Amino acid sequence: MKKLLILSYYFPPLGLGGTQRAAKFAKYLPEFGWTPTVLTVKPIAYWARDESLLKDLEGLHIIRTESSDPQRLLKKFRETKKTKTGNVNVSPNNGLLQKLNQNIFSFFLVPDSKLLWNRHVFKTVERLLKQEHYDALFTTSPPHSTHLVGKRIAGSFGLKWVADFRDDWAAGHVVYEPTPVQKWLNRRMQKSVIETANAVICASSGIKSGFEKDTNSFEKLTVITNGFDAGDFTIPINKSNNGKLVFCYCGVISKFSDPAALFRALRILKEKDPATFGKVKIQFVGYDATGKLPEMIKSLDLESTVELIGFKPHEDAVQYLVNADFLLLLATGKKNDTFIPGKTFEYFGAQKPVFCISNVADTNEILAHYSLAKVMEPDNPEKIAANLDFFVNNKWTIQEKDIDFIQQFNRKNQTKQLAEILDRL
Repeated sequence: MKKLLILSYYFPPLGLGGTQRAAKFAKYLPEFGWTPTVLTVKPIAYWARDESLLKDLEGLHIIRTESSDPQRLLKKFRETKKTKTGNVNVSPNNGLLQKLNQNIFSFFLVPDSKLLWNRHVFKTVERLLKQEHYDALFTTSPPHSTHLVGKRIAGSFGLKWVADFRDDWAAGHVVYEPTPVQKWLNRRMQKSVIETANAVICASSGIKSGFEKDTNSFEKLTVITNGFDAGDFTIPINKSNNGKLVFCYCGVISKFSDPAALFRALRILKEKDPATFGKVKIQFVGYDATGKLPEMIKSLDLESTVELIGFKPHEDAVQYLVNADFLLLLATGKKNDTFIPGKTFEYFGAQKPVFCISNVADTNEILAHYSLAKVMEPDNPEKIAANLDFFVNNKWTIQEKDIDFIQQFNRKNQTKQLAEILDRL
């Protein structure tokens, strides 16, 4: 078995979708001849924690290091305060960190504040490589600063290196760039990483297209989207919806998944077609990062129709997907944004009709290949209301071509792609 060292700042038991990509690769890599070791950070202040994600990783060698970045220091501060007072608020609300990142850290910690993890990573890897041999290195981002320490490790110790991008970097929607200085630095660092890495994996074709401007080595760029683990969807349906048809949204609510257009459409449907409106139930399963959902629902008098479930462990969230009649996808971005919400692929895994409100080209393009999906722009609530009526009053049956299409997003198949890249290196 060949050995792979994975650097992933966000990793279980941290929850939410961003932690699962590296975890699922680590789960399936041994089936394709690679034994992974994961190097990640010790507990940090974060939105959510999901212990159930560790079930897939029993026996995996995980090394957790210290870090001097704000999320790690805040976690340590909270633990110290709890020890002293016996009473501390450990709510996952990290609004303070968001403000500090945007208003202070982003000016001098480029590309991100997790840059302060890198010193600890390098020292740990230096000690580790004196004890063990590794055949390759895999770094995944965000945070994009992880690729900078990956570059240093690969150069210092002669490791073949794969850089994996779950989101775009320079001039993208994830990294805050307050001045032209940060924009220039990010572009320069991005170009250096792409040119130096032996292979670069992108989670969407839009990310790949952006990176092609920074390299003439197009053959090193590969798209491996996010995906779903078929093993998560073997659970039986367990419905209790009182006869209503459920549209389920599963994931974080943020500025990239704004439900305002959906709520306006629901209000239109309530006024124009109360009979159809009465058949509808909307469920939100996940963390509300905006903190505004209850107020929005109340202001439009939708409390009887919209149910806020809150954050659930991944295995429980999947049960909500399996139980639902339709799956609700929201993708709202700026011009030229290049992302596909990770939940899109879990929706494919559930094999249910997808009701999508999106203005993001990459998201719309992938759903165009799935016959059970309907995509609407967020600026047309009248059309959204009409399609709610269409979904409720029509029969939906998955086609054989849909099943064939979604198999490319099976995590096991995607891990095989990664292993083939590593084998070539």
